[in-house]
This record gives sequence, C-alpha cells and structure tokens, in this order.
Amino acid sequence: MRVGKQTWWNWVFHHGDSACFRIEPSRGKDVVEAFLDGHRPDYWVSDRLAAQMGWAKKEHQVCLAHLLRDVQYAIDAGDSVFAPRLRELLEKACAIGRRRALLADATLRSHERKLDDELDKLLRLTPKGAEGRKLVDMIKRYRQHFFVFVAKRDLPATNTAPNAPSGLA
Repeated sequence: MRVGKQTWWNWVFHHGDSACFRIEPSRGKDVVEAFLDGHRPDYWVSDRLAAQMGWAKKEHQVCLAHLLRDVQYAIDAGDSVFAPRLRELLEKACAIGRRRALLADATLRSHERKLDDELDKLLRLTPKGAEGRKLVDMIKRYRQHFFVFVAKRDLPATNTAPNAPSGLA
C-alpha cells in the first residue's frame, strides 16, 4: 500500500477468530520478530516469503492456496506434465483436510504418508517449460511443509481463511 510516496506492506497475523494488521515499510523478518516479541508458536502457516519461514517451534505449514496460485501459473505458462498433477494432489490433500473430523488419527497419518509418496512420484516427472522447472525446484525446497495440516486437526491448509475448516475456502 502507499504511505506518502512510498510502498509499505500490509501484514496480517491471525489465529482463530482474531487478526492483527500491521502496516510496515519492510517485508523483512524484523516485522515478524517485533510482532512476536520473543514468542514462538508451535505451528505457523504462511506463504513461502522468507521472512515468514522458521518461526514455528514444531512445524511450518505452507499455504496451499498460495501454492495452487503458483501451480496455475505454471500450467498457464505451458507445463502440461508436472503442474496439473501437482494441482490434483494438492486438491486431494485439501479434501482430506476437510474430512479430518470424521477420520481416525491413524487414518490421517496414513493419508499424510500416501500424499508424501505421491509427491515423490510426481517429482520424478520432467516438467514442460521454464515455469514448470521453477515450480519443481520450489516444491523440492519446501515439500516437508505441504502436508503437515493433514494429521494436525486444528491446523489449516491455508493462511487465507482463518475461520474456515482446513482446506480451501
């Protein structure tokens, strides 16, 4: 957003039904650090902005809505090999997330393992085009943060809908 003649950033930190908005001149970790003031949450859900990574004591969940946006970009840029299959896998993961209340813990852990195995198989594919290759590189970097929400019942799959049940709203 514009503050005077400068670009500033609208940060949104939320948990459950509460949200805090910070308008800051920086997109850096210093904003998160100042907001948290020494606190480290057990779990953190965010996009892949570097300033948002590394704050959770236990696990970080990458926002699947943001990831699906990047997948669609790769599809639109011509990747007909990797990105469409990744989209299907992420949509499957979100569907499992929406059913978590009905599933046993062991079933959720099994789904999480199967999703990871399916992602391993997808990563053996050769994407079509530069955007597809860029997507594969990003997936390899952040893959351990994709399916954390599946077995963590109160953790959403996205950072875009704080009150929605896990999965895309």
